[in-house]
Amino acid sequence: MFGVGSGCDTVCRTKVTDVAQNADNGARIARFGPFEADLQTQELRKSGRPIWLAGQSFVVLKMLLEKAPELVTREELQAALWPDDTFVDFEHGLNAAVNKLRETRSDSAEEPKYIETLPRRGYRFIGELERVSKKSEQIGGDASGSELAARAWWKLAALTASVFLLAGLGAYLIRSRPIHSLKKAHALTRLTFDAGLQSSVTWSPDSRFIAYSVGSRGGRSQLWEMSLVNSQMNRIAADDHLRDSPLWSPDAKRLVSFRYDFLTHDVRWVLWSPETRTEELIPDSSLADVTDWSPDGASLLVSRWNEKIQHTEIWLLPIAAAANASPAGRLLISEGAYDLGSAQFSSDGRWIVFQATRNLPSGSVSKLYVTLTSGGPWIPLTDGKYWDGRPHWSPNRKTIYFVSDRSSFYSNVWGIHFDPARGKPQGGVFAVTKFESPALMVPWHTPSVQFSLTQDHLVLTMEQVSGSIWMLENMDQ
Repeated sequence: MFGVGSGCDTVCRTKVTDVAQNADNGARIARFGPFEADLQTQELRKSGRPIWLAGQSFVVLKMLLEKAPELVTREELQAALWPDDTFVDFEHGLNAAVNKLRETRSDSAEEPKYIETLPRRGYRFIGELERVSKKSEQIGGDASGSELAARAWWKLAALTASVFLLAGLGAYLIRSRPIHSLKKAHALTRLTFDAGLQSSVTWSPDSRFIAYSVGSRGGRSQLWEMSLVNSQMNRIAADDHLRDSPLWSPDAKRLVSFRYDFLTHDVRWVLWSPETRTEELIPDSSLADVTDWSPDGASLLVSRWNEKIQHTEIWLLPIAAAANASPAGRLLISEGAYDLGSAQFSSDGRWIVFQATRNLPSGSVSKLYVTLTSGGPWIPLTDGKYWDGRPHWSPNRKTIYFVSDRSSFYSNVWGIHFDPARGKPQGGVFAVTKFESPALMVPWHTPSVQFSLTQDHLVLTMEQVSGSIWMLENMDQ
């Protein structure tokens, strides 16, 4: 059901049962279908298994369950989710929170089982609901073994670092530890629900935010920042520029990103501050592809085109303290026969992993290498038989992750161990993910994949691809 006209019929079939004699006494457990929500601890379970749900989405769920079957207005939700002094795109943020809530329950706006939308008014819970106070639940006896196990699993999961994937049509959470193993199946939870194409994701080193690009129908892409603590979303720099490729600084106090002006055709990299919400131009960076920050946050690792050798090189570009200054960069890696890029520092700044590509008559070749930042020989990680790209270090410098199509028709994340003390790879390449369906897959075009890694969190651009057959009529007119 959808719309105001269906409201009466919905309310008539909604059943709410309060098991406790005083429905408002104490923290409550709400049960509906296979779901059980603890409104005090903000835990949600399905058939006894915990489900991850972001903070703002749970607040929406709690308000809907507490007022069921009555309407919760959009104004009530706005007041609960965002204080008066909070600057936020309310419509975008609320829709995202409700969409996440529906996704968790396999619900839809068109044919809702639990959450009904009343356009321009708000939402209400329409499913059969049972409310139980914790006091009455405790009187009823001890929890079952499966319930105790589920609670223990949830507490453990809360302490375990999570792995995130950002998809072309949404972001997904992957729970698994450690990252470098495919011994356990990964459980995914969708994180973003923007209308446009979502890509170019970066995870802040403090694990509190992601920043990503959202494409629009007009060909422009804008940057958004989302809190992983309360799911609050804010647009970064509200203007008509095309913005892409965000990258957090090591202290999470700055964000570097690409900016293109459609009117002047000016191409720039800019620094944005989440504290002041202002940006400044990076001097002498119009021709640079920024791939990483130096560990001290004082310089940027960039890929630059060398007109003389007709290939790209890897440079270290200092960030000038004064605006519009022109600091001299330092050439780190160059080779006349290869295009070099996707360079990444190890966490201690001693090593650099990078990608070297070359066009041959037989086809393109891509290899991964490691070298000392101070200079030295290239240490090969892969042999060039497959297209391997987007390398990234693990925080402990002992594993390098990358994207490759080496296993099948589909690309996936792979890894290889590296001994930073001896400067040698250890063992062979191993699989980290195994996506083998167009319903959710790593993009075929590996150079377009965006990659971000911090602690046990992996952020990766994904695609959801589907197709159908259509017929165009009246071709003779």
